[in-house]
Amino acid sequence: MFNCKPFAFLFFCSLASLWAQSGTGTIQGTVKDPVGAVIPKARVKALHLPTAGLRETTTSEAGLFVMAALPIGPYKLTVEAAGFQSWEGELLLQVGQVAAVEPALKLGATVTEVTVAGDVTPLTIESAPTLGQVIERSRIEQLPLNGRFINSLVNLTIPGIEGQRTFGLRESALEYVQDGAALVNRDTGGLQGRPPGLDTIQEFKVETNNSSA
Repeated sequence: MFNCKPFAFLFFCSLASLWAQSGTGTIQGTVKDPVGAVIPKARVKALHLPTAGLRETTTSEAGLFVMAALPIGPYKLTVEAAGFQSWEGELLLQVGQVAAVEPALKLGATVTEVTVAGDVTPLTIESAPTLGQVIERSRIEQLPLNGRFINSLVNLTIPGIEGQRTFGLRESALEYVQDGAALVNRDTGGLQGRPPGLDTIQEFKVETNNSSA
């Protein structure tokens, strides 16, 4: 059993190298009332359960909220607005994910009443046009590997990757990033000689098309 540490690993493939992106995700959505009208100035909280880190924001006049650059992992979401019951839900945020949640608040005279939505992870979507695949900690631990390097795992799990080439592209077309720090040797264009071991990886995502800047 490997120790699970709070790091994420991203691998990007494109025709040109991409600069650092962090191993985070985004939660966004629209808060509405029972008839579908948007609720402005609602208070939205996202509690990161592993660290107890709390992020707060309020909805815009259009009922929209966005929480960017969030650490990956399980979250408890809470939404409150005057004249409505509080809303609670939980979701699992993956690396590089843009999770869309649509809280629907019920009318209520007091915020002591709470609507518990439970696990809202099935409602999350990947709204970005990027093509990519996330490999979670459980699969990292279970897949048979010859060696302890993350590039061995990438080669095993992602079609089209052979060594440090993807779909026949040269090594300099690839970019390895861990929590926003590039792991590529800028002299040779390939992965550095001693990449991080599997014990430092919670999950990773491989993007093979249309990565953002």
